Amino acid sequence: MKRTLIYLIIINIVLIGQLVYGKEKISSYSDLIEDCRALIKHEIEQGKYVGVSAALILGDSITWKEGFGYADKDKKIPMTTQTNLSIGSATKPFTALAIMQMQEKGLIDINKPLIDYLPQFSIKTRGIDIKEITLKTIINHSSGIPGDVILNAWSGESKYTDVVKYLKSEYLCYPPNMVHHYSNAGYDLLGHTIFTITGQDYPEFIQKNILEPLKMDQSGFINSKSLQNVSMTYDLDGNYCKLIDGRDLPAGCGFYSNIDDLIKYAKELIAISNGKQGSIIKTETLKKIFNVQNDEVIFDSHKRGLGWYLFLFKNNSNVFAFHEGSTHLSNAAIAIIPEKRMAAILLINTIGGLALWNEVGSKWLKACDIQLIYKRKYVHFNRNDISETYDIPDDSLKKHVGTYAQLRFTVQIKKENEKLVLLRNNEHFLLKPISKEAFVPYKLYDGDSLQILPKQRYYFKDINNYHFLFLEDGDEQYQLGYKVDVKEINDIWKNRIGRYKIYGYQLKGWNKLSEAELYVADNNLLQLKLFYTEGQFVYNILINSDNELIFCGIEGYGGETLRFSKDGQKDIMIYSGLTLNKVN
Repeated sequence: MKRTLIYLIIINIVLIGQLVYGKEKISSYSDLIEDCRALIKHEIEQGKYVGVSAALILGDSITWKEGFGYADKDKKIPMTTQTNLSIGSATKPFTALAIMQMQEKGLIDINKPLIDYLPQFSIKTRGIDIKEITLKTIINHSSGIPGDVILNAWSGESKYTDVVKYLKSEYLCYPPNMVHHYSNAGYDLLGHTIFTITGQDYPEFIQKNILEPLKMDQSGFINSKSLQNVSMTYDLDGNYCKLIDGRDLPAGCGFYSNIDDLIKYAKELIAISNGKQGSIIKTETLKKIFNVQNDEVIFDSHKRGLGWYLFLFKNNSNVFAFHEGSTHLSNAAIAIIPEKRMAAILLINTIGGLALWNEVGSKWLKACDIQLIYKRKYVHFNRNDISETYDIPDDSLKKHVGTYAQLRFTVQIKKENEKLVLLRNNEHFLLKPISKEAFVPYKLYDGDSLQILPKQRYYFKDINNYHFLFLEDGDEQYQLGYKVDVKEINDIWKNRIGRYKIYGYQLKGWNKLSEAELYVADNNLLQLKLFYTEGQFVYNILINSDNELIFCGIEGYGGETLRFSKDGQKDIMIYSGLTLNKVN
């Protein structure tokens, strides 16, 4: 569920970016700080969070930092700006920074294939050239590498360097630079690359090349003897729940920091970005990190730097860089506006803590009206060949007929009376062609009445052997899935329909997977229901072969492979490295 959470937090953090920029827009920094302080105190008093620590850097002269609530509720130990907490995926910018330090030294080139530096890396590619997977595509999550390999992730015996062997039996989800596909496994490979090239274990490299130069003396990895003042972590009811650190150190497991140290980190990045020399990285390299690096990625609705999410200010060149981290139990977020010398940092030791960003953002929203560019269109269509009297060839019409699937919903395109009809959410639309790929929708009502939707256009587009359907509504563009080959459900798959329970290695921590159910949906696609502690989630699944299913769509788990095998007479489902046994 982490990838969905990331998307929501990005939308929320846009508000924060709108708010902190521009001192002339804020009547009083002291009033702003007091509002944030009062809000956090109120949320803690209401029982939403046990402990919070926060900081605002507002130019060169103002830094507010404060702790609220408890790091240990039972022992009444307060949460302070020196309380350490796992920062989760907010570790990823540290990993990207380390990779760019190596590039500065000429040890690597992020535009070259991963296998040039990690020759033992292999993955099933379904015909894609593995050399297209560069270090850069991994840094900005466009390599197509699966999101996670959960097997042994919390065993205590496995290391991040073991991920490379687990990936040998997995499949690439998409061609590199096609889809933003968030990948913790990819960041483990970056850490492995650091180890292979430098001979230094990932934690050792981060310690010597980032933490020590910045005097982040209180930060470190979970096995570090010097790591002290670590906060307890709590569930939604405020009950202690043990945080289990895993294998995936470069992706965000096991790195702990606090507000005081993260202020040093943010201030140094701000200083370097504004010309400071002789620090942990050169100004020109950091500007690359904070510059848009994913323009070539087709399906990525947000701007991204190297290890950071980016938002651009309208009417100027400033950037707003952001990353969050969540282990569910511990939550961290850091946002930097380098040119304005501003930053915001938040650490929360309670499940759901990142929602506090949205609440703090609503306070800051009243203080400033700066607008950010945070969305972009996936594909630009040719408008030159549009004609209201376009007569589309019958073969072209037939090409568009079929089922278009995303991870969680589908759209049907049918041909009726030489016209295309779109069925979506129990609604019917007649599609009138205005070019080979563009159609104007007319909503169909009972009694065959029609209503034109003049601001909407549906488009079909071939991209990397996928036939996609898009909806443009005014300035907004939505990707509605790609056409899938709905294969006949043969006896092999009919016999696999049913419930599966997990056995052997299990997820650790708060959100556990207990079982899964495979069944046939109304449109004859297979669907998979996964039962987690947090709830039930249903996904569309596409048959790829007699032993493989693929998650539909390009969001979330889209493109990842679900494998099946036999254990004696029992069917076995293999999902992200976990094994489930058929029970009926």
